Amino acid sequence: MKKGIMLILMIGAIMISMVGCSSAKTNATKNGTKEAATNVDSTKDTKDGVITDVAPKEGTEPKTPETPAKSPEQKPSTETQANPKASTPTAASQFVNGAMVTAVDNVQISPKNVYYKDSKLYMDAYVYNGFSHNVFDVRNINIKLSNHSGVIAQAKFDGMGNTNIGANSPVIWTFVFENDAIKMQNADLGTLNTVYSCDYSF
Repeated sequence: MKKGIMLILMIGAIMISMVGCSSAKTNATKNGTKEAATNVDSTKDTKDGVITDVAPKEGTEPKTPETPAKSPEQKPSTETQANPKASTPTAASQFVNGAMVTAVDNVQISPKNVYYKDSKLYMDAYVYNGFSHNVFDVRNINIKLSNHSGVIAQAKFDGMGNTNIGANSPVIWTFVFENDAIKMQNADLGTLNTVYSCDYSF
């Protein structure tokens, strides 16, 4: 009799413990489902690299995208800029270091320095002998000097005396234009045009 009662009590205890385990498993399963659902709600749902929904975290507020500040509109300037003044070319008061002009089988006269002095016009000139032999008695020399404005001076000179000019060589001779031969005083001597003629012997 006692053994029968003990057997019944043991079977009852086993059944009660099995019911408790089953209930705990059910609760755990339910809690796990809820936690999984919560995790899904708080996770970014991405598909094909595009975020479709984001649940905000607790204690944070969604940020509003900042609008870039607009730069102030620039109005065209109505101020009138002054035009730069055109520079006026400075007139040259003398002709300096002119290049010697050479010629073959001819006597060539070209200015080296030209300047005004005491109401006269002086021309230091290259007189170049382009022949292969000496030349002397250069005479009847006519010289006309001009610039962009016209004739500056024009005169005839008797000659260079007994000056002997070697073959293919120059000498420097100063021709003086007197006041009555000058057409323009204080002319621009920066650029000169020289016309001449002369006779000579050899």
